[in-house]
Amino acid sequence: MDSHCRSTIILSENFAQLFSRSYICIVELQFMSDKRFDVDKILDDLFPKTSLNEIFEKRLYELDIPPTKSLEILNIEYRALQGMLLGTKKMVDCTNFIKLANFLRIPRNEVVSLYLDELEKNFPDSPEYPKRKVDFIKENFDLAALRKAKFINSLTDYAEIESRINRRFGYKSIFEYQPLSRGVAFSAGVIEPKKKQSRNLWIENTLDAFRELANPYEYDRAKLIKYIPSIRWQCTNIEEGLLYVITDLFRLGVSVLYQSPLSNLHIRGATFVINDKPCIALTNYKNFYPTLWFALIHEIYHTLFDLDEISENTYHVSDDEEKDLSLKDKEDEANKFAQEYFFSADKMQKAKPHIDNRAFIKKFAAENHIDPSFIYVFYANEFGAADEKAWQRAHRYNPNFDNIKNSLDLSWIEERSIREHIGLLKQTKIYS
Repeated sequence: MDSHCRSTIILSENFAQLFSRSYICIVELQFMSDKRFDVDKILDDLFPKTSLNEIFEKRLYELDIPPTKSLEILNIEYRALQGMLLGTKKMVDCTNFIKLANFLRIPRNEVVSLYLDELEKNFPDSPEYPKRKVDFIKENFDLAALRKAKFINSLTDYAEIESRINRRFGYKSIFEYQPLSRGVAFSAGVIEPKKKQSRNLWIENTLDAFRELANPYEYDRAKLIKYIPSIRWQCTNIEEGLLYVITDLFRLGVSVLYQSPLSNLHIRGATFVINDKPCIALTNYKNFYPTLWFALIHEIYHTLFDLDEISENTYHVSDDEEKDLSLKDKEDEANKFAQEYFFSADKMQKAKPHIDNRAFIKKFAAENHIDPSFIYVFYANEFGAADEKAWQRAHRYNPNFDNIKNSLDLSWIEERSIREHIGLLKQTKIYS
């Protein structure tokens, strides 16, 4: 063994002896000051643990990738991953521990242990969630639909559920939620929802948004009637046409908002009356561009002919629509009005023999000042049962209208409150 190696070993041994004496001194001092010393605490002080989040950030540095790329690799949603790394979520998908351990290249039990350490810091004495609140949440909210919409992460983390709802609506207590059940005219789809919870939440969300929007313009029914003929051709402008129409309607005292649907929500829109002004809420549970425009004209029909009934709080949807014959008649009338406005039955008969002729349909649509997708959707709705390719065509020629939704929507995954969202919309030209 050469002199350099011997010197290295001697230095290492001296360092070890010095460290050992230092540790013994620390222990002795601790013991002298307090007989009830904590050995684990002393070890933690000497060798502080690395948190799961620190290990994760180190791994990102090693791989030289952004956090968004890690989500793709892990196949874990952002909020779920943050809940694990920071210990802020009590309910965690156990398979995510396996994914994270493989990504970090550390044992699974170590990942779980570090997660539990953070969880204990965040919830040192977590009491049982009050049963009264649990019962209220279960009674009023379709939790499965909210999780599917990514509004919540868990069906049983009631503290998170309450926090998300309170945050969105600006509540101090979950008990402030009181779903509206009357005074709304609905445009129902063919499928009647099994539960009212999703519909009630959607209504309350939209109603609060209209109250916050507070349209300052006076409603002018006569001017609205004059404006209606100029709406149709604007549907040919996929990117901005509907936004222009909403802006014009706003200045006529008619407020229009879009709110994305929830699963089990099978309505196209709703008409409210706030401060004696009509408010039209649009959604699109089948995600067809023409359906959005159809719903708008359908709701305008209710605005023109049913506003007094809505104002008097007497017009509402029935749980079983077929039992309410007067409501069904009104819905049929509004549907016929919208159908004839965009593309009449006579025109459909002319287009039907040429439905597979793309060039003909495109030209015929242009002559009637509508986007071709209207013909395909209306055809599928009328003849879909007899033509198995009808809905395939409707989907194939359905334009992308994400720009409209993104410009107006407060998506369920969004963390912003309704007040914050409307505040941002008021800063745009649409609601000025």
